[in-house]
Amino acid sequence: MGFNFSFVACPQNKRKEFLDGLKRKEDDWAQAQDLIPTREADTIADISADWTVFFTKSDKIITKDLLASLSKNMRVVAGAVWEGPMFASGEEWQDGKCLWKSRYEDGEIISEGDLPEFDKVRAANFMDEEEDFEYPLVLVDSVCGYFYTEICTKEDLGDRVKTLKNLKRV
Repeated sequence: MGFNFSFVACPQNKRKEFLDGLKRKEDDWAQAQDLIPTREADTIADISADWTVFFTKSDKIITKDLLASLSKNMRVVAGAVWEGPMFASGEEWQDGKCLWKSRYEDGEIISEGDLPEFDKVRAANFMDEEEDFEYPLVLVDSVCGYFYTEICTKEDLGDRVKTLKNLKRV
């Protein structure tokens, strides 16, 4: 069935505002074993490139309204991976507005806005010709340094992660 999750990321120096905007707090007693969120808890990780990433299995938490609200005081990128129906999306927000967005759906890539530049060699390493659905996620990676297949478990992260915790809804 594959991965099914959504994520949103912000610069680490905005972590507290980010968690407040998500209405989440760190659950200090529960250290997550897997980065990909479980049914019991959403997950947050500080990754390389100085970004904090919030992961959820819910497709209802990361909405346009949430991204507009979070991005009023910070830059945010978001993505979703639903490998069952082969859907992927990526977008970047700042000052309450969407700068760009891209999605792969029904065998087609649909993009709008000013897409970020990215290293075509790096993109080729991630993207298989038969899996163009990764294109929106490669764009997210070019901004924050997170690509959904690179980091799956705590063991994969090694020294790249500063914190990895389950979150509770406030």
